[in-house]
Amino acid sequence: MITPFNRVQLATFFDLAQREALCAALARAGIEYSIKTVNRASPSALNFGSRERSGTLLHQMDQNWYDIVYVKKADQEAAQRFL
Repeated sequence: MITPFNRVQLATFFDLAQREALCAALARAGIEYSIKTVNRASPSALNFGSRERSGTLLHQMDQNWYDIVYVKKADQEAAQRFL
């Protein structure tokens, strides 16, 4: 089981196809992974209402979401072969 205490960030993807290719390779190798999806336009406690202030002018919507792939620290070296 991957927890915040035993994980390491393997890669960050804006492209869904690249993320899926990596996750498929990790699954075939038997390496456990987890994915965190982040919405950059979403307000947070530290960044409340940023979208309302800045709008969407010149905003690249294809880079609005990104995915972070995590693996166990013990599997980091083995997982890096698939990057």
